[in-house]
Amino acid sequence: MRLPVIKDGQGSQARLDLSWVPQRWWKAVTGRHWRDGTVVTVERRYVAMCVVSCVMIELKSGDLCIAGNEQFSDYRDQLVS
Repeated sequence: MRLPVIKDGQGSQARLDLSWVPQRWWKAVTGRHWRDGTVVTVERRYVAMCVVSCVMIELKSGDLCIAGNEQFSDYRDQLVS
């Protein structure tokens, strides 16, 4: 199922920002090989997988954290010395 990227509202068009989509996901998400031109629709399933993949990578690298996660487990207990 394809979702529209451009929405009409009050006589103007507002585009969703797709600059965060990594190059390796670009073709799957947009159906285009290159980032030139205007993207009109995106593939819903691939956008969802891309978001989950990006969140996973950011969590693993420590660039993203979940507030309050220390109450469940301390990741340092699982590290090998």
